[in-house]
Amino acid sequence: KKKKLIFENFCLNYKIILLWFEFCSQDFADYAEFCFKTFGDRVKTWMTFNEPRVVAALGFDNGINLPNRCSKQFGNYTDGNSTTEPYIAAHHLILSHVEAVKRYHEKY
Repeated sequence: KKKKLIFENFCLNYKIILLWFEFCSQDFADYAEFCFKTFGDRVKTWMTFNEPRVVAALGFDNGINLPNRCSKQFGNYTDGNSTTEPYIAAHHLILSHVEAVKRYHEKY
């Protein structure tokens, strides 16, 4: 008996704990693999991150979104550096995406 498709699309985005600078792309790949294994028979289309540019820009440049980091002149926050952190965050988003896709292609 074929299982019912529960998710047309499934986004692996986890913004809440996303990309503090100790965050490792392998951790995201492990999370993605868990999702592939757990939900893979019910998901038609996988996505790694929803609007990664927005995550990097709004979370690390002007501090509007989590984790609310930016330079003082761009927001009401004292932590962050808007000249470097958005680029570091984007870099780690790309690395995390690559590792998750690689894991999917190797095992599923």
